[in-house]
This record gives sequence, structure tokens and C-alpha cells, in this order.
Amino acid sequence: MVFNIFQLSTTDDNPAANITNVDYMDIYDGNSTAAPTLGTYTGNQLQGIVIMSTPLNTSGCITIRFRSNTVGTGMFTASATCETPCATPTAGGFIVAGETPDSTRICVG
Repeated sequence: MVFNIFQLSTTDDNPAANITNVDYMDIYDGNSTAAPTLGTYTGNQLQGIVIMSTPLNTSGCITIRFRSNTVGTGMFTASATCETPCATPTAGGFIVAGETPDSTRICVG
């Protein structure tokens, strides 16, 4: 998977000391957030970067968890490809405590 656009908000909207609340993305080497992490990213850290599963990952899946602060200005796009044998890549998501039921859009394809 390559991130064509990766521009997450780095505006900290948390007034509490020592607690940062910016947009960030966690990437896991497997089919859930229980898999080993491939890192946590914010700002433009993944712009143009290729992310792939490791040889230890027998599922070949990558799980992404995106968390946004209340500013809501971050954005990203990615293209996914895989090698044979491969199931068609799928995208899905859900909003946890979103401002509105339609505050996030996932564009398949």
C-alpha cells in the first residue's frame, strides 16, 4: 500500500498538560489491532511511503486505525496492490463518537 496523500492535522486541541491530541494513524501487521504494530504516524510522515506486511505475517493483511482530533482537518489517500494469490483488497470503517454519522468517508477503489 502506498500513501498518495498523507496530511494529518498536527494541531493539538487538548488543553491538558502532557496529553497530545493530534490526528494519527496506527498501522498493524495483521488482520486486527491485536497484531504487531508497524508504527504510529502523523503530519506528513507517510506521504509517498510504501507500507507492506512482513514475512512473519501469514495473513498478508494490514490493519489501519485512524484517530482524529476535534479539528478534523487531516486527510489521506492510499492505493493498495497485492501479489498472487490475493483476495481483492477491501476497505471498511466505523465512526467512534463522531460528530455526525456521516463525518467520515471511505472511498473504495
